[in-house]
Amino acid sequence: MYIIIMDTPKARIPLPIGRSSFDNMIEGSYYYVDKTLFIRDLLDNGAQVTLCTRPRRFGKTLNQTMLKCFFENTAPFGGKDTRALFSGLKIESAGDKYLEHQGKYPVIFLSFKEAKRASFEEAYTQLKNNVIKEFERHDYVVEKITSQNDREVFEKIVNGNGNLYDYSTSLAFLSKCLADYHGKRTIVLIDDCDVPLENSWKCGYYEKMVDCVHSLL
Repeated sequence: MYIIIMDTPKARIPLPIGRSSFDNMIEGSYYYVDKTLFIRDLLDNGAQVTLCTRPRRFGKTLNQTMLKCFFENTAPFGGKDTRALFSGLKIESAGDKYLEHQGKYPVIFLSFKEAKRASFEEAYTQLKNNVIKEFERHDYVVEKITSQNDREVFEKIVNGNGNLYDYSTSLAFLSKCLADYHGKRTIVLIDDCDVPLENSWKCGYYEKMVDCVHSLL
């Protein structure tokens, strides 16, 4: 007589192949290695600027989208409950001194990844389009812009009619608009900032791109 014991296999947690967005990963119940104490480290460090240098596929974009989800004041976008995304993760038990920063700041998130182009004009156009999308995401700030000149600059940028100077100084301008609206300093997250510079070196327009990125940042 043979006795065969059948055991019900445990459900496998799907791997987040091709996914690098923190909220998408958590809401989709994908396999996630908890790195949320990085938030605690940044707050404890207190640096005004932090540069994260890691090799490709080491989770830089995932960490930046995590920071965006944690810090961003989502009320103007319908009040998405970002606290729920961090339920059960390590930052939740790190203490109130860290959790009090959750959902309290305006956040600019800009990726330079798509600015890998054959010419400066193409790369600049891609950077410009990414800036426009971020302005569109924060277009609610217009209601509190009192300066007519600033309102015109905002409209030129978001409509794609600004000049090189307008877009080169756009992050500082949007950061100020957001700070004035929220009454809090703006957190600026830049992903893949090296991509247009590295590519421009290979394609022969490095000096132009350096000037553009230098002004933007």
